[in-house]
Amino acid sequence: MNTTAEFGYNTDLEHDNFTTSERLGTKYNFNINGKVLGVFSSKDQCFLLSQVTSSFGDDCMVGTIDAREVTIRDEESSFSLLLSNNELSAEAMQISMMLSGKDTSEELSAGIPIEQTTRFENLAKLGIALERQDMRFGERMLVCGIEKAKFDKYKAATMGSKKI
Repeated sequence: MNTTAEFGYNTDLEHDNFTTSERLGTKYNFNINGKVLGVFSSKDQCFLLSQVTSSFGDDCMVGTIDAREVTIRDEESSFSLLLSNNELSAEAMQISMMLSGKDTSEELSAGIPIEQTTRFENLAKLGIALERQDMRFGERMLVCGIEKAKFDKYKAATMGSKKI
């Protein structure tokens, strides 16, 4: 099943009400939706990789790879909600830049899984060895970016209970 990620954000540090559809986009980029390619771990971080299907403006980001550090809020919501760190890490930016080339897009269009693309394999040579995590998602999921302090709180709380 193909899963569509809908990107949103919430800068509220005090409340746990997350995002709604009128707050689509993220603090640092303009991606609206993406085709989920999988969740991958490297060291103590997990990254959601998706291929952008729509972005604000003139859809200039369509086809590129969106990488963001993620964790779950709780087990019940993990099927339809991931939390992402609003503070983009150097690793997330490097993954996005490395995988957003025309050659990766062509390989994905040919049905090659992201982890078998040439550039994905090159990430390991740069010190970012990504390992696919077994995550099941519904047809649609919300990826809600939250501020780093809140993200770190959820990440610490879920590290022992699930491999994400």
